[in-house]
Amino acid sequence: MYLLASFLTLVYCLRIVTTKFSSLSLQVDFSTVKFFFHEGLPFGIIIFFAMMYTYIDSVMLSLMVNDEVVGWYNAAYRLVFTMLVVPTVIRKAVFPALSKFYKESIDDFKELQERLLAEQKNKMPTIVISAGTCGQASGANDLIRITKRELLARELTDKINLRITGCHGFCEMEPSILIEPYRIFYPKINIDNMVRIIDAVIKEKVLDDLLFMDPETGKAIQTQDELPFYKHQVRTILGQNEKIDPIRIYNYVENGGYAALARVLEKRNAGWVVEEVKASGLRGRGGAGFPTGLKWEMLAKQPNGRGKFLVCNADEGDPGAYMDRSVLEGNPHAIIEGMLIGAYGTEATEGVIYVRNEYPLAIKHLIIALRQARDLGLLGNNILGTGFSFDIRIVKGAGAFVCGEETALIHSIEGKMGEPRQRPPFPVQKGVNGKPTAINNVETWANIPIIIQKGAKEFAKIGTKNNSGTKIFSLVGKVKYTGLVEVPMGITIKEIVYDIGGGPVNLSLIHISEPTRPLYISYAVFCLK
Repeated sequence: MYLLASFLTLVYCLRIVTTKFSSLSLQVDFSTVKFFFHEGLPFGIIIFFAMMYTYIDSVMLSLMVNDEVVGWYNAAYRLVFTMLVVPTVIRKAVFPALSKFYKESIDDFKELQERLLAEQKNKMPTIVISAGTCGQASGANDLIRITKRELLARELTDKINLRITGCHGFCEMEPSILIEPYRIFYPKINIDNMVRIIDAVIKEKVLDDLLFMDPETGKAIQTQDELPFYKHQVRTILGQNEKIDPIRIYNYVENGGYAALARVLEKRNAGWVVEEVKASGLRGRGGAGFPTGLKWEMLAKQPNGRGKFLVCNADEGDPGAYMDRSVLEGNPHAIIEGMLIGAYGTEATEGVIYVRNEYPLAIKHLIIALRQARDLGLLGNNILGTGFSFDIRIVKGAGAFVCGEETALIHSIEGKMGEPRQRPPFPVQKGVNGKPTAINNVETWANIPIIIQKGAKEFAKIGTKNNSGTKIFSLVGKVKYTGLVEVPMGITIKEIVYDIGGGPVNLSLIHISEPTRPLYISYAVFCLK
């Protein structure tokens, strides 16, 4: 019996080891196997022999005492200790200490990414369900439940994939379905039509009666890219939402995720990172429009004796604005990767994502993403075995509008009342806990991996000379098509409202209000007709 207990303990210990690096996916990558053979197997054997020693010791003690009751009591006590206490100690103390000596390398990460890309070549048709806050409020969860039930009941999991994503932008048309790789778009789907869509995917047919109808021509539009709402956009950030399940890190990796970080770590040149961001022409997307590369350069020049902070400002308080929320919900790893790249370039040691508590789905996805990144060795100590260390924590804001201002935000992170203070000193000189701090908006951080992957010159081709890239806007109110739009910097309001939004509904005036942001037009009224 005790031998069986020892064997079960060995199996349990090996299970702890072999599942440690498997993240939340059923797949086991190369690093898991390597860790098992290099560290897990010897460690398990040691535990096994330790249990055997305990068993022999128990028998010898019982023989010496010559009391069967005392002997069996001692054996039972040691059995309980072995089965309950030892595995707990291993899981809580021994294994975390052991895991510090092993980190996945850049080569291991590249091998993982190549394997995922190879598996992606033979992709099956995929039903993509937009399940951001807007989608879930419109009934996306019911569509997900029905789709899962049908695929399992009809044994179609080897013929059709299901991908649950964040918001795709066209919020008015939720709940919507996108069929990949054909790009077929079905808007405002109800639960009764979900089974029909599955049947159509199997037969490679299109359901014309469920397609989007162009109100101008009265004709059905089959693909998402042909819709007026989408075809005038440049979706470098939002376009990733439909490709990624936000709670599956492998999904992000197979779409090029963390490749920019790997490139930065391979170059081993922090100055190059800052110069690349400066050359890209990226400005802060939070409202002030301060050059991001210049801010990073100022932080990099600050002394690093006590550490430095990077902060992602996700306190989105403007009425009708939900751009940051949708990016966090749909692609949290892009923000994490952007902050990691920024930390390497500025030698920052700690990161904070400040997100308002009214964004429960965004917080949930962030928590999962941070845990997955740590499990794959992409966050924490000795990242990918390079000696670079950086970690990120979440701070939940109470929803105070004033905490969108950076000095008030810093006070809130420190646990104080969110009140602004005079500057100087500026946050880059004295920020969180008195340490040099750089604060950037969610959208700004999401642009960083794109800059590193494409290159600064390629990124700067979009937008204007002094303000490159795209900007996400929340298009709401009295327009035909509402949602999130991503357009090049420099586009006119008329193009956004008419070409993408379909024009005002019974209105000819557009009222823009941004009283808290001095570089934007305040209380302007535009007549577009």
